[in-house]
Amino acid sequence: MFLRGTKARGGLSAAAAAAAAVVTAVLASNANATTVSFTLDQQFFGAGTPQGTLSATFSDVATDTVLLTMDATALTGPAGVSVGRWWFNSAIDPTGFTFTYQGTSTGPDVKATNGLQTAFNPTSPDDQFRPDQDGYFDILFNFTKTGDASQTFDPGEAVSFLVEGSGITAETFNLLSDHSAQGAGSNGPFRTVARLTNFPTGNDSAFLGTDQATVTTNVAQAPVPGAVWLFGTSLASLGFLRRRIARS
Repeated sequence: MFLRGTKARGGLSAAAAAAAAVVTAVLASNANATTVSFTLDQQFFGAGTPQGTLSATFSDVATDTVLLTMDATALTGPAGVSVGRWWFNSAIDPTGFTFTYQGTSTGPDVKATNGLQTAFNPTSPDDQFRPDQDGYFDILFNFTKTGDASQTFDPGEAVSFLVEGSGITAETFNLLSDHSAQGAGSNGPFRTVARLTNFPTGNDSAFLGTDQATVTTNVAQAPVPGAVWLFGTSLASLGFLRRRIARS
């Protein structure tokens, strides 16, 4: 709200102070944070032969907010292959998390039109998700398996989601899948797994996973999408208000 006639003597107006608070909040988002990265380079099932690897990164962006990037830019083929599913673990019940699609590295195309599923029941792992029956996971992204390139998650692309939930950080998603329950399978445990589909040989698929993580601390927080625009708008507001005060 802009207060007409309000002047700042020895300071800014209330409206300018509010704009300054926005700038401060954006700058504060660059405080030290943590990123957790996974490189999916262990193929444990499937007749398809992927060329390259996948990766995923969780980055702290603000309190209770993490940016997830699923990355297929190091996957080079074969022609026609795409990411069909991607599983993650969570130390906190993810059924109350909010997942906001941020787009892809190649444009605003929606790559998860088959939905997102979450489950969390440590006392009954059968309620969770198992890639090829191996291990129990809490979060499952279902990507479109057929269609044109604007719909499928293809080699050379990256997909991002903003994840919000009480108490979460990047480290919340850095744990191994549950293999303690009967029927967990012989492969794993893994920290994350993805299924590649549409191999040129027909119905072949390939599962890639990893039991390793790279944790980087004391890094600048990833910007919340839209923060750069907000920062620029706030600076412009401050400039306008200062000029208005100077003319008063």
